[in-house]
Formats: sequence, C-alpha cells, structure tokens
Amino acid sequence: MSGGRHGMILNERFRLERVLGQGGSARTWLAVDEVRELELLTADEPPEDLDQDGIPDAARVVVKELPLSRLREWKDLDMFEREARMLGELDHPGIPRSVDHFLEPDEQGGTFYLVQEWIDGKNLLELLQDGERFGEARARELLEQLLPIVHYLHTRKPPLIHRDIKPSNIILRRDGQVALIDFGAVRETRPDGDASSTVAGTFGYMPPEQLQGHVLAASDLYALAATICHLMCRRRPADMTASGEAFMIDFRSWTHISSGFASLLDHMLAPAIDDRLQKARDVMERLSRLDDADDGQEALLDEDEELALVVRGDAGAISKPLSGPRGLVGADYRYAVMGLPGVKRLAPGLALFLTPLVPIGPVLALIGMLFFFKALREGYHNAQIMKRGTIIPARVVALKRKGSKITIQYAYHFNRQRYQALVEVSRRLVRGLEVGGTLSITIDPYEPEDSVPLLGQAGKRLTNA
Repeated sequence: MSGGRHGMILNERFRLERVLGQGGSARTWLAVDEVRELELLTADEPPEDLDQDGIPDAARVVVKELPLSRLREWKDLDMFEREARMLGELDHPGIPRSVDHFLEPDEQGGTFYLVQEWIDGKNLLELLQDGERFGEARARELLEQLLPIVHYLHTRKPPLIHRDIKPSNIILRRDGQVALIDFGAVRETRPDGDASSTVAGTFGYMPPEQLQGHVLAASDLYALAATICHLMCRRRPADMTASGEAFMIDFRSWTHISSGFASLLDHMLAPAIDDRLQKARDVMERLSRLDDADDGQEALLDEDEELALVVRGDAGAISKPLSGPRGLVGADYRYAVMGLPGVKRLAPGLALFLTPLVPIGPVLALIGMLFFFKALREGYHNAQIMKRGTIIPARVVALKRKGSKITIQYAYHFNRQRYQALVEVSRRLVRGLEVGGTLSITIDPYEPEDSVPLLGQAGKRLTNA
C-alpha cells in the first residue's frame, strides 16, 4: 500500500487526497465524498465554505483503511469493526458522524474501510506540542464541553465506556468546540454496570480497575481528569505520579490551580473507585457549583491579592521564602554579586566621600558599610551557588505585582523531593514570564532548598553556558 493512491476512488464515491497519519496496521486518509460534494454544489444555495480547490468542507471525510494482510493480531480488526458499528449508532455533535464502512476484496485478502465525518481542527496533544498553553479557565471550559459527550455515552442503553480518553483523542475544532474520537476501544457495560474485557487504553490515563479488565463510568472520569492535568501541567500523567503511590497524580506541583477545581480533580482521580465520583452528571454539578471567585486566576495577581507560599509534601523539603536580593540574578553580573541595585551599591563610596566634609560623615560611613557588607554577603552567597550549582527547570506557581517589583513563587524537584520558594525582583527582569511557565534556576546540590533564579541578561548567559 503506497502513498501513490492519491486520487483513487473507493466504493465509487470516496476520492482519496492525502495521508493524515499512520499507526500500527491502519492508515488514515483525508478524502472527498463525491456524492455529498455534488449535492452541495447543485443545491439552490451553494455552500460558502469552499476551500481553494472549490471543495465544500462538508464534503470532506476521513477514511481509515486496514489491510487484512497487515494485521498484527485479530484484535485490531475487532476494534476497527467495533468503531464502525459504534459510530453508526451514535448521534452527538461532539462525536464524528459515521458515513460508511465496507470491505474491498483484493489478492491479499482485502482491505477494510471506515469512513467518518472530517473534523477541521487539531487534537489537544498536537496543540501542546505546538506550544499551546491551557490555564485553569481554559481547562475548565474544555472539561465543561467534554462532560456532556461522556454523559451521552454513559447513559446509552446499554451504557458505553470509551476506555481511551486522552489528549490525542480529543480534537479542538476551529470554532472552539471539541470532539471525542477513536471509538475502537469502546465497551458496552453489563446490566450490573461492570464491563469485563481484555485490557484496552493508554497507561497513565487508565485507573487501576481498567488494568484488570474491569471498567465503569467512573473509569472514563479518571481518564478525563488525567487529560485535564496533562493539559494544564504540560506533562504526561505517568510523569506526575506521587512517589510510591501508583495512580495518584500529583498535579499541584506543576500548575497554579484554585482549591475548588483541584478538589474536583482529586475526586475524579481517586485510585479507589469507591472514592471516585461515579457519574459525569455528578462532575457537571460539582463544576457548576464552584465559586466564581475560585475560577482560574490571572497569571499576574493584583497588588491587594495575597501571595502565600503553599507548603505541600514533606515539610522539611520546602525552602523558606526568599526575600530582598538573596536568590536574585540581575541584569548584569555585578548586580548578581553585589546583590543590591543602583544607588545602594553607591552608598559605601558616597559615605566615605562625605566623611571629611560633614559632621555626620561617620554615621553615613557606618550605614554605608552595613549596606556594603550585606550586599557582599548576599552576592558572595549567590556567586558560590552559581559556581558549584546545578541548573534545573522550575515551574512558576504564582506572580504578584507590587509597584515596580514582581514576587515570583516557583516550585521544583530534586532527588525526588519537592521545593518551593519566593523571590522579589524588578518587573523589567521577568518579561515573558507567566504562571505555568518554566524558569531556569541554579540550586546548591548539597542544600537544594537554596536556589537562585536565573533572570535578565546574566541569567540567559548562565543558562546557555
């Protein structure tokens, strides 16, 4: 089967255009439904959504092909046929519409085809890889759109469990709406609500019971919450499991999240199914009850808002809040070493200059020396960390504006321990920094709770060193 099949017409109706993707034994094509195209172009009111080739968007379809000669195991064909059958029975705007499915014989045993509605957009994993960011407000909006789709599946008779909800199986349309795809793993539940079957799904998004071949509606809710965590934290769920606790996703260390929404995700992600929310409607009700004030916070907090150092995990692994110059790399290396900006660096020299001229000269000299020694101590401290330290990434947890200063709260991991710190810096040094973003820091490998964020020009040079 080669890519030279461009232009081939299947079942006297579907014209293949280009390959969209290939995985395992199957391949996916973008195609044109010529019957639908003729209907649209000859209608009394021709469609307005024509592309540069004059083809209506509504005439495009996705064709999945599975050559029987390339089957690795018969389970692949079973999932292919199940998806064709399921899509033919479903009718929801968030699920691609089934158009046709058929088997075309050939010398190698034939090829099975599944034709479904084409959804103009990108899947959420592609958007993440393209650098798209999903803050809490946007993640909640996606969850609100996905829950009715899952609820529709779960309230069918018999109920259907998707079993493979993850970012790559969710497409964000150009109009901002979402669609759930890939129904090859869908399983009907028995009257008692359980569905005993072979294991299907993706590790990291599957709850414990699914790995044992048993799924319920709550199993999809776990996968849905794991997907939301992946979007907000930009890390796969399998990379965020709490140390020594399988299936317990520690999302708080990687994103800034309100307490209400975090609690909701906790109840969707409970490893024990009896502790987990059981129905999509339960989640929708909990989501609607969240206080508006607890909605996703802005990346930059106002002056009158509190910025608390949130301590989680091992209390001994949390650093004390940093303040003033300590832990600061400024716009140049002198600033980093001295630890004090502008006029404060001039204080010692100014005081010494004024000593013979005014009676209060000795007092000024003493004040200047205090500034000097404090700056020297802090600068030496920073210089030593940068000299022997290790550069690692940290996650920006919160930002608070206060006049010309920005207070940064950041979190990081080292040797399986979690640390958090606060530092106040000039606003001009944090341009482009946002909550959920990554900040390079230098840590003392012997005292990893001591860290220096790399900011400004010096930070860039040090990071690239």
